[in-house]
This record gives sequence, structure tokens and C-alpha cells, in this order.
Amino acid sequence: MHSLNQRIVWAHTFELGESYPDELTCQQVFKRISHDTIGFEKGIAHDHWARQILESGRPIPPHQQILVAYRQYCWGLSQDGFHTALHICKKRLELHPQDVTALILFGDYCGWEYIMKYQAISHIEEHVEQIAAALLRLAPGNAYSHFFYALACMFNGEDAAAVEAMMRSQAINSLDSHLNNSIGLLHIALEQWEAGVELIQDSINISPIYPNWYHLALCIYHYREGRHLAAMREANKVKFRHLWGSVLRAAISQHVHLPEKSTQEYGQLKKEAHYVFRGLAECPLKLATTSPN
Repeated sequence: MHSLNQRIVWAHTFELGESYPDELTCQQVFKRISHDTIGFEKGIAHDHWARQILESGRPIPPHQQILVAYRQYCWGLSQDGFHTALHICKKRLELHPQDVTALILFGDYCGWEYIMKYQAISHIEEHVEQIAAALLRLAPGNAYSHFFYALACMFNGEDAAAVEAMMRSQAINSLDSHLNNSIGLLHIALEQWEAGVELIQDSINISPIYPNWYHLALCIYHYREGRHLAAMREANKVKFRHLWGSVLRAAISQHVHLPEKSTQEYGQLKKEAHYVFRGLAECPLKLATTSPN
């Protein structure tokens, strides 16, 4: 319930049975509540809070501007939105370099850049290493501090240390679906596909409210395994505007004997040419143009 207007912004009923639920059931309940209300990308309470601030017309306090800007980017996942949100975050860090929230968001933007190839952040590896060091000093008990350290270890080729840091991160906070999805992608970057896909699938299954871009990794996983129909089902769930969706659907359509669909998607891909094509070769998900099988 929103404290200002007493409006109910989220409600859900959980069937718990006659006895107290086991630990796993409790964790799933709490994970669903956390995901649907204050989730990093799609939390309804967080979303309502951001819209209320924007609709009020009042000046937004600087420490809240970075959160509102991130939410606005998540609403559309556009290149322009990314540049705007990143600019606001960097300005905040220029004035307050020890702002933990701003550091976490800047680290998250580095992750977005690594996957989406917006060409907005250069020297990602150096930034992530600096962010991890700062967060471990300022907020050693925060799960994201250890996640970004894991990401820095991955960039440095320290795979074992990366896995250990991911385990510490999840031990601190296993309820954050955005964090779990990010850890899943990091597992995939380390070629630990099954572990990564399991975490990402769980982030999807927890609630019908989730970002559709989560299906990208699942699509590529099925594609690599030669399960082209399953890959196409996942690709069709990717709705946001970016070259990723068209690239995947164009490639997979060839394998499921839909040449017209492949041509159509390739035409859409050319329309998205203002996004970065050269970034595909560097993608951590290692997309192949043909199935290895």
C-alpha cells in the first residue's frame, strides 16, 4: 500500500496449507514478494514510486534522481534512455564518489554495456575493478559488492575466484531476482551454461512480472544445443527494441525452414543499424551463426 494515498499497488495470495511451510517454500514466497514489489527492474512498488515522483512535478532530490533515471531506462531499454541514465549516475558520482547506490548502479550500467554494446562506456574492465574495490570497502555486507568483484575476476581470467565471489553474493541475498539473473549471465560468461540457465529460468518462473530480455540467454542456450524450435520460442518472447531479437530470430528461422521469416527479421535488423553491430563478436554469450550440432 502506498503510504501517501493509501492506494494498494500490489497484492497477491499465497496458498500455504494447514502447516507452516518448509524453508524452500518460504524462500519462494519471500522471493516473489521482493521481486514484485521492489525488484530492480520491474518491481511494482518501485515503479509506482518513480511515477509518483515524476508526476508530482516537484524537483527530484539528487540521491533519488539516479534511481528514477534507472527506472525510466528499464521502462524502454533504449540506447537514448541508457545514455541519459548513465549521465545522471556519473554526475552523482562526481559529486559523491562514495555513494553506494550510485556505485552499484554504475556497475550495473557496465553490465548492460557489456551485453547491449551501446558504446556508451569504454574500458569496462577497469571501471568494474574500481567499482568492486570501492564497494568492498564501503559496503562489504552488500551482495552486489561481491557480485562486481566476481565480474572483475571474470575479466581478469580468475574463474575460480569469480565463482567463489558469486557464491558469497548469493549467500548474502538470494531473494534478488535481478542479482540472480546477473549471476546467471556471469556463469554463462564462464561457460557454465547449465548453472547460469537454471538461475535465469528461476528468475522468470518466480513471477509473470519480469523483463522479457531474460529470454535472450535461454534462446542462445537452446540454439547452441541444437534445439531450434525451443530457441525460436524463447526468441519470440524477446520484445524490446535492440538488434539482439532480430539477430536471433533471423538465424534460428533458417534452421526451422522459415526463409521468409529470416528475411523479414534481417530487414528489421538493418533498421536497427544505429545500434552496434561490431559488438556481437565480443558478446559474452558467444553467439554462433550456425549451430555446433
